[in-house]
Amino acid sequence: MKRILISVLALFLITACGTEKKEEMKTEAPAAIEQTSTNLEITNGWIRPSAKGTNTAFFFDAVNGTDMDDTLLTVESDIAEVVQVHETYQADKGMMGMREVKGVAIPKDSTVNFKPRGLHIMLIKLKHDVKTGEEYKLKLNFAKKGSLEITAPVKDMLTKQTMGEHKH
Repeated sequence: MKRILISVLALFLITACGTEKKEEMKTEAPAAIEQTSTNLEITNGWIRPSAKGTNTAFFFDAVNGTDMDDTLLTVESDIAEVVQVHETYQADKGMMGMREVKGVAIPKDSTVNFKPRGLHIMLIKLKHDVKTGEEYKLKLNFAKKGSLEITAPVKDMLTKQTMGEHKH
């Protein structure tokens, strides 16, 4: 009889604990849904000025506020004959190198930074010099989002770094 009473009591406690967890999950779910965005956006975009006859690069943040992973496939621009997605890596003997990558994953609910000495977009064989103060259109092509057209200003890297460190 004592065993039956202990078994019934244990079963009651397990059932009671399980019910509380279900209630907690129900109250948390709506909050998570309310915080989810439905946009994949490009923010903080800028192009480095080019020296005469050289290549340049485009930097930005890819903010994926959706509930689906996406992939940046390619970028297009009228100012360059060739546009490639690149990453910076450490080569032999501590030297840094750059190489083209085919697609960059932009995970759901995250931001991927395209920045100097990291992921970036190379604008190769420029059709003309790119000068501070100018603005250029770029088209970013994603696997799920499709095409996203933006306009990016040309900014000096030193000015950009100083502006990024400025705090109020």
